[in-house]
Amino acid sequence: MKQEELNFYTFSGIVLLISEIWKQVYLTYIHGYYMWWHFPLQICSLPMYLCLLLPHTKKYRYDILNYLMTFGMVGGIAGLIGSFGLKYPRLSLSLHSIIWHVYLIVIGWVSGHIWMRVRRQRKDFKGACKIFALTAVLAYLINKAVYPYAGINLFYLNAKVMVDIPIFIHLVPLVGNRLTILLVIFAMVEFSRLTIEIWYVCCEEMKIREKEKKKAVGYRRH
Repeated sequence: MKQEELNFYTFSGIVLLISEIWKQVYLTYIHGYYMWWHFPLQICSLPMYLCLLLPHTKKYRYDILNYLMTFGMVGGIAGLIGSFGLKYPRLSLSLHSIIWHVYLIVIGWVSGHIWMRVRRQRKDFKGACKIFALTAVLAYLINKAVYPYAGINLFYLNAKVMVDIPIFIHLVPLVGNRLTILLVIFAMVEFSRLTIEIWYVCCEEMKIREKEKKKAVGYRRH
């Protein structure tokens, strides 16, 4: 990866971190106490940490890159759709949510184009799934530890909190809350897998174009 690309992730991570700190402080000020419900370990919060980590690791760099272009982008799109239905106590917080998720989509878009240039390997998605699984386990443990004392629902994994995600909320009366949570996670993984397939098809088209350009250059030389 080029240095300017690594700088993009450092910049993005810092911007997201500063905006998240502002959000946490502002929400605490408004409510008068810390809101565990907004603890920054959600599916849409993870890109903040990964952007800061990516430039400093070579071993997991492409796993992170693949996460950002799949899970990160899907989370950004889903979160953007959900943002319009969220009711924050201040307009500035609603705008923060919308801008945050739009930027996640931008990060995913940039990551996908970098991946198409430097990797083009489907197996990277396994690394992205590992990141998702590990953070999901961490989120589940935090839910178990905090929920008896405060409202929290990281990664939507708290079975004691009813799923309120559009479309999925209608499944709760039919299959129950626990199974609905599993369906949410399954959908997240499958939509992310579909995203990597779309990127891969774009890669194949890029390869064909590159071959055609090389042939065209060869013919000109002859």
